[in-house]
Amino acid sequence: MGYDRSGDHLHFPLATFLRGMVAHIDAHEGLARTLATLMADRSGALAEGSRELEQAVTDLVAAAVRDGAVRDDVDAGAVMMALHGIGAAHNRPGWRAEADDLITLVLDGLRRPL
Repeated sequence: MGYDRSGDHLHFPLATFLRGMVAHIDAHEGLARTLATLMADRSGALAEGSRELEQAVTDLVAAAVRDGAVRDDVDAGAVMMALHGIGAAHNRPGWRAEADDLITLVLDGLRRPL
């Protein structure tokens, strides 16, 4: 299928980060397992990495809300759940295209209604 980036300009830093995460997971196979572990394990260094990732997503979503680029009724937790699902599904055939499509779906869903 392929993804449509036409709406990325509306919240460019968030879109760039999310698409970059998918590209990075794709390039580094072990990262998908690490991301899934970070989301599930809340102890030690993994917990710190999880908090840092969630804080980065929280900051990007908050900035996009402040800029009026995205809805203010969805928080970063929903975006984190999407990232978790992307990481957990890494072994699916056609994973990259589906991951790109999911990021498009998330970005479209975050867009403020006209």
